Amino acid sequence: MLKPNGSLIIAIENKLGLKYFSGYNEDHFGQPYFGIEDRYGAKDITTFGYEEIKEMLGNSGYKSVKFLFPFPDYKIPKAVITDKGVENKKFNESDLIRLTKERHYGTRPKANLLNEYLAWKVIAENKLVKDVSNSFLIVACKNGETELISDSVLAEFYTCARFEPYNTATTFEEIELENIVVKKNTLGNKEQPENRNDLVHKFKSETDYISGQNLHHIITETLLKNRFTEYENLMKQWATYITTNTVLSKGDGLVKPEYFDALPRNFIVDKNNNLHLFDQEWTINRPFDVTFLLVRYLSEYRRKKGMYSGYASNFLGFVNKTLNTCGLSPVSGKRLNEIMKEDEEIRSKIHRPGGIASRKVLKSFIQLFLKMAKDVKSYIYYDMFAQR
Repeated sequence: MLKPNGSLIIAIENKLGLKYFSGYNEDHFGQPYFGIEDRYGAKDITTFGYEEIKEMLGNSGYKSVKFLFPFPDYKIPKAVITDKGVENKKFNESDLIRLTKERHYGTRPKANLLNEYLAWKVIAENKLVKDVSNSFLIVACKNGETELISDSVLAEFYTCARFEPYNTATTFEEIELENIVVKKNTLGNKEQPENRNDLVHKFKSETDYISGQNLHHIITETLLKNRFTEYENLMKQWATYITTNTVLSKGDGLVKPEYFDALPRNFIVDKNNNLHLFDQEWTINRPFDVTFLLVRYLSEYRRKKGMYSGYASNFLGFVNKTLNTCGLSPVSGKRLNEIMKEDEEIRSKIHRPGGIASRKVLKSFIQLFLKMAKDVKSYIYYDMFAQR
């Protein structure tokens, strides 16, 4: 069915994807480990591993087979990494992968004892991303190279949960040997919305790539591994950078409005342990103190008590202990709530509302109850009495 120089595009799950090793149900049969154990029948919907499907396409006459690796999966990818991006030693693909979260498509709960967030870094360091990527996006040609994929592109990352015109597509591109640039473009409508005059969205369309590890990921790792001394050292290093490089003057400690986004997730730690700030998209209409910036960041862990329970007994204690570590004054519970409310009001002008509406939750429970009632009825009529 292909034209002479046409391309075959395949989007498919990887039966050896990391999520399936960690207990997620196989997408088509709703059972864990189904694909890994190769339980497919002759006429069943079937998925394949990397080498398996690559060999099938080669045997079918496709001389050029290019793989892309979408995360968390091919259905609605947030990040797409190319074959070249996986192989590039200067490019850290695990930083992008760990900004995504695996999705569970079955109705049954997963039996997951693996922390995928921690595992992806080790997998990338050992060059196994292509083997255990959750999905494949494949472009195959019978003659020559495809024109659908640029040889220079290492990865793309999409931010799509914001109001227009704040959504962006970020492309990581190798322009020369291991010389990587980052290109950013706005998605959708580019007009500034009304009633958001206190926010300015601005970014550089092209910047140099900074090789290293994302500070937020390093901090999160220390919390997950209960390495709290390392956590404190990292937060002190971040706070020192902020008070040295972003304040209006050292006396008042107020951060310049253009550094509203100077959170650890926008810092790279290079091989010499130096911090590099990048991607400052947002400016607000007034300066703010360092405490506001720190609380704004720590709010990401507010609902993840298990990550800091060995460090503090509650979120207020977690915040104040971190503030003390950074040489800042503690806050009261009332002040903490005021800061978080202020931050939420600002972010509500950027991000679309998330979560599930309460009515949908109620509907789901009703549907689940009706299904369970039907299963019980079937068991009584066709199993219990039939056995008698």
